[in-house]
Amino acid sequence: MSIWRNRIVADGQADPASLTDNPNNWRVHPKIQRATVEDSLDKIGWIQKPIINRTSGHLIDGHLRVASAIARGETLIPVCYVELTPDEEKAALASLDPMSAMAVMDGEKLTELLQNLEFGGGALDAMFDELREQAEGSTLAAASKNIEVPQVGVPVVKAVIAASEILLIERALTASGALNRGEALVNICKVFLHEKGQHDAQPEGVVTLEPLEADHPPHRARDARGDGPGVEAGVQRNPKRRRVRRKGRKG
Repeated sequence: MSIWRNRIVADGQADPASLTDNPNNWRVHPKIQRATVEDSLDKIGWIQKPIINRTSGHLIDGHLRVASAIARGETLIPVCYVELTPDEEKAALASLDPMSAMAVMDGEKLTELLQNLEFGGGALDAMFDELREQAEGSTLAAASKNIEVPQVGVPVVKAVIAASEILLIERALTASGALNRGEALVNICKVFLHEKGQHDAQPEGVVTLEPLEADHPPHRARDARGDGPGVEAGVQRNPKRRRVRRKGRKG
């Protein structure tokens, strides 16, 4: 068994305006994400460093934080330097965020973490509010945490989702009761087909939809990494949008 190599070669500070975006950066950062990241930097500060490949001079992680620092007029920010080959740089760029996104939610622990947590209002607190809603619908705490890895050869379908609807979709996926997004989406589709009379039976434990309360609070800015398409701060929720609720098997 080989020893895992340390590819970090230095830590330091750099002028954000001197840093080079990665030409292969595939992540589009909506305004709502930028608002949350900047609110976090305002209220907490730097707790994670942008990563620069010293070999190419390209950013690997932290594009939004660098862009926000430039817009703010910061002249020095903390950075981390690594030395990677061109293929290693591509692999790192393609995998850092998706690997983090593979984690699933323990609703009980998240609810406990967020209890009485307030950070002066703004985008960061708005994100906490959204996380509380997701935790309420999470069934992970009561489910087995031994999540099976999909079998090799299982067809994979990728979907592009508009940023303006991502929070609604995330709540639906969380409330579906499935422990991965593919199974969650299948459950949601089965409910839709059942309601349209095109599916034999509604599976046990999948979701059904009920109207949101009329007094549901307006959506506030959440998340923050750039100027891509997305929901801007202060946009009201659609009063016709529906909340996802769990429902058992129909007779």
